Amino acid sequence: MKKVDSKYHRNYEPFFDYEWIERQIQEGNVPEIEFERTNGELAKMQIIKAPDYSENHRETVWIFETIKEVE
Repeated sequence: MKKVDSKYHRNYEPFFDYEWIERQIQEGNVPEIEFERTNGELAKMQIIKAPDYSENHRETVWIFETIKEVE
C-alpha cells in the first residue's frame, strides 16, 4: 500500500478479503476501485476471472491502470 495515497487505504480494505472477492466474482461482478497513487496519479484496479477460471481453478487477474498521469 506504499504506492496508494493514505486517504484511500480504508477503501482498499475489502480487497484484502479474498472471500469477499470470491463472492463478487461468483455473482458476476467485477470488483474495482479508483485511487490516487502517492505520486498524484489517478489509477484504477479491477479483478476479473482468469481465462481458465472454473470451480476447480479459481484464478483471477488483477489489472492496474493509470487513468490520469501527473502533469
